[in-house]
Amino acid sequence: MPEARTKDTLERGPVADIYRNSLARISSVFGRLTYLSKLRSVDTGRYEHAGLSQIFGEQEADKALRKQHVLQFRTWLALSAREQMEDLQLYLDSIGSHRRVTLDTWRKLAPYRSLTPINATSEEKRLFVIDLEAILRSLTAEVGLAWPDPNA
Repeated sequence: MPEARTKDTLERGPVADIYRNSLARISSVFGRLTYLSKLRSVDTGRYEHAGLSQIFGEQEADKALRKQHVLQFRTWLALSAREQMEDLQLYLDSIGSHRRVTLDTWRKLAPYRSLTPINATSEEKRLFVIDLEAILRSLTAEVGLAWPDPNA
């Protein structure tokens, strides 16, 4: 019979560790999504974090990061449109880049599409992009840029 996980065990496990030692320091959900997606190998889809791997092993680290990525992604999706706008603005304020430059890059390259977890459903991925691009249309207009017309 598998050992029951106590609250103490869960608070010290890899999922809690990555949140407590890394994600809790990031002020926005969007920032957490960005951070987690950068830990995922574009070649293998595995998440890599040296410190977490050293403590818990590579497989457990990958599993914990994968789980946190889904949790943060679904947290973003559960935010209202206003909360998503505020969260994204908080992220943009935190990155130290001129907002116009960042938004111009995003409208050309759409790097935000790589923020979705691999195992997110196609509907979740579609909703993420629709919601985010609606916010980006508004923000790019504020800085004097036009969002590309998808039908053009």
